[in-house]
Amino acid sequence: MTPHLLTLRQTADLLGVRDEETVRTWTRVSVRHGGLPFVQIGRCIRIDPRDLDRWIAQRKRSGRPS
Repeated sequence: MTPHLLTLRQTADLLGVRDEETVRTWTRVSVRHGGLPFVQIGRCIRIDPRDLDRWIAQRKRSGRPS
């Protein structure tokens, strides 16, 4: 079964970022270079929650923030 796909607004809310344009910018970066994977349906961009979880996990750091 396909998971419920998130809108850019829902993704921004989950991540606590100010607006969906920030999330849209992350999707414009190649996945190979750390961009957020997405699904495009026509003109709509959707985020698979499983991809979002993996993307977050890849960014975890230990130690102090810079």
